[in-house]
Amino acid sequence: MTTIIAFYTVIPSEATPKRRLSMSESDDIVRWTHAPTIYIYKGNHNDKYFIIKSLSDSLSKILVHYYPLAGRLSWIEGGRLELECNAKGALLLEAESTKTYMSVYGADFGWGKTVYFCPGSVASDGKAFIIQSSQEDGSIVILLRL
Repeated sequence: MTTIIAFYTVIPSEATPKRRLSMSESDDIVRWTHAPTIYIYKGNHNDKYFIIKSLSDSLSKILVHYYPLAGRLSWIEGGRLELECNAKGALLLEAESTKTYMSVYGADFGWGKTVYFCPGSVASDGKAFIIQSSQEDGSIVILLRL
């Protein structure tokens, strides 16, 4: 069982450009969806605070350079989407799980090791980027929805 502990909104560590970006024509043709990816990393310590702090600080710094990921998707006239670069931040979700993901380590799914693509869904309310951290042994699971 997985228990959600906390949600954090991580904003860029420096000011970023405020603007709206139109989506490409192919984004309008193809069904709108996120592409979920799960990365699982084996831990070597039990300091959960360090993991969350490190992920939060790193995400805050990288969002300066990849600032559209800290924005929000919004619908505009004509049923089109646009990306509002507004530095509202990316969602960081902290969770603990009683399940172990160790059976995934060393597995080969045909596209490389320790990466597993999942059809699961987390409601993102227009947020473009989500990270989940869990595991009692210090291991972490990172879910990116781009």
